Amino acid sequence: MIKVLIVEDHDILAESLKSILKDEYEVVGVVKDAKLTFLYCQKFNPDLVLMDILTANNSSGIDACYDIKEKFESIKVLFITGFDGVGYIKRGMDAKGDGYITKDKSKEEILDAISRVLKGEKVFPFVNTDDVSEVGLTSKEQEVLFSTYVSSG
Repeated sequence: MIKVLIVEDHDILAESLKSILKDEYEVVGVVKDAKLTFLYCQKFNPDLVLMDILTANNSSGIDACYDIKEKFESIKVLFITGFDGVGYIKRGMDAKGDGYITKDKSKEEILDAISRVLKGEKVFPFVNTDDVSEVGLTSKEQEVLFSTYVSSG
């Protein structure tokens, strides 16, 4: 059975993902802090990581993807996030992620994206990758702005 690791810090979302995956995949773990993803990959060797962009302790799923892809080329990473900005999508591509889908998609759309990624397809929304971001901020500026927003919200 195909093994999936979920990296999601919101319990309700992690439980929902586990529920929709249970009939077709083996969920080998749920990680709340993306910094721990590499260790879980070493331990469980999943076929797929469903990766949130920002997790507990302001950990970056994008940074975790870089680490995974450097060591575990065969592990697929599908970003599943609430962020739909061009800058985040481009950063997910740059990290060698295999796909990117937003959390507002239906169960069928999420399962379809998972299936396509596991077949070797790159599943990203169309973006003009020449754009740094939708609002003209660099990736670092977006990260600083977002972390400031999260810590004050």
